[in-house]
Amino acid sequence: MNVFRIGQQAVFRISLKDDVGRPLVYRSYWNLVVYVMDFRGKRKMRPSLLDLGQNGYIGVSFNASVIGNFWLRVGDEYSQIKNSPFVFSVLPG
Repeated sequence: MNVFRIGQQAVFRISLKDDVGRPLVYRSYWNLVVYVMDFRGKRKMRPSLLDLGQNGYIGVSFNASVIGNFWLRVGDEYSQIKNSPFVFSVLPG
């Protein structure tokens, strides 16, 4: 599990692959939706999607501003990318 400290700028580097495991190149016109939720389903923290300029990878960045355990969901309106949601914790400083 990923662990961050409160106040830290958190960055996830996420692999994008097609159905047979080949790397995908992120396109800015994709309608990817990213958000952080607590385990009760309430949205927390505002993540930003980053184009890392690397084939097959995107980044998601946010300020770890709330202590607890969370999910980072990446997908579109209807489905999630492979391995999403990603579980992480934010600990006291």
